Amino acid sequence: MRQRSREFAVSGDNRVALDQGRERSMKDLAEVVGALIAVASLVVAAYSLTQSRKTERARFWLELRDRFSGFQDIHTALCPGGEWDGNQGFPSTLSELRRLEAYMGLFEHCSVMIREGLIDWVTFDSVYAYRIRNIARNPYIVQAKLIENAKYWKDFILITSRMHLQLKGTDEPFDSWPRRPLQSSRIS
Repeated sequence: MRQRSREFAVSGDNRVALDQGRERSMKDLAEVVGALIAVASLVVAAYSLTQSRKTERARFWLELRDRFSGFQDIHTALCPGGEWDGNQGFPSTLSELRRLEAYMGLFEHCSVMIREGLIDWVTFDSVYAYRIRNIARNPYIVQAKLIENAKYWKDFILITSRMHLQLKGTDEPFDSWPRRPLQSSRIS
């Protein structure tokens, strides 16, 4: 009997050691599984954040496009063949001039957003640079706004500098500038 209880005692100690080993293995496995879940969660969160940023960026560019669409009449007048294309003309009314200023002011807001890193230059340049070139091709607008009133258009001028545009005004007296009204069907 003595031998038997001794075997039982040894067997009991082994069972305790075996149970403790199993508990430790289960804890280790649980820690590994927990760490894997945490890493997977971080990967999913990073992916979701990236997708959200892309979606917000796309939404922003579409909203900016909507803002510019409110100035379609001004944009069209400045395009090749338009009333204010190159040296063809200048706004004929104070109302048209104020709309032109608001259109140019929208570009100034873009300049600030570019500087603050809220929008990227590459996308802006590829989508809107031609509109700025259309403005810069008109010597009367350049003279009236970007030369004579340069201190009020610093952010617009900053964009033209970044685009390497030379702003050329006119020597013609203001009273002799050709005034061409917008076609009434395009005024919004």
